[in-house]
Amino acid sequence: MEAYENDFRLVTNAASRSLASALSNLEVGNGGGVSSGVTGSVVASGSLSHLDHAEESLEEASAILASMDLQMHTLPEPKKREAERMLRVYRADLDQLRGEMRTTRLAVQRKTKDDEREELLPANAVQSLQERSKLVDATQRLQRTTDRIHDSRRMAAETEMVGANLLEDLGFQRTTISRTRDNLGTMDDVLTQGRGFIDSMARRNWINRIVLNGLGAVAILACLFVIVSKFWKK
Repeated sequence: MEAYENDFRLVTNAASRSLASALSNLEVGNGGGVSSGVTGSVVASGSLSHLDHAEESLEEASAILASMDLQMHTLPEPKKREAERMLRVYRADLDQLRGEMRTTRLAVQRKTKDDEREELLPANAVQSLQERSKLVDATQRLQRTTDRIHDSRRMAAETEMVGANLLEDLGFQRTTISRTRDNLGTMDDVLTQGRGFIDSMARRNWINRIVLNGLGAVAILACLFVIVSKFWKK
């Protein structure tokens, strides 16, 4: 699993860098003072290239998660629960990157359309479109801030889930310890009963020996009495 996790981090970091490059290229195009006909096509082409790289990285990350999911089912139960938690986090990260890619691609498409309109519209209309583009950028930044807030809430929920699972594991361990202690108490009772049974058998054996010795002594005395009686008669 660790090898898959390292590969996932590498490809998602590559996807993040590609998305950042696409956004940076787009912002340069929005702020540049060069004529929009040439600059716009170059900006759109560069941004789309970065987005294609990001999409390839995300597809590779999705394949890695699929492999992790298959291997997860072969793990023992404690490691399997931990792998499930990590897999949920990685899937959420992948969904977030896909959302950023969709947002960036839409921004590139809008930039391309704006550049095409600028070639046909007068200067005041171009200025109006630029202001509109700035408004769209502000809206996108607001959306990204909202996404970060959602991510923070998601991380808090994940942390809470980890804490709940930890408490559940501790409760299970406490139950196991209690059962083990009860079993030890039962074994101690059985050993005590066995010791008493052995002591009882030892006492009976001792009594039986005394009885046998007594019977032997009586038999010997009887024999001596008979011998003495016969000798006395003679």
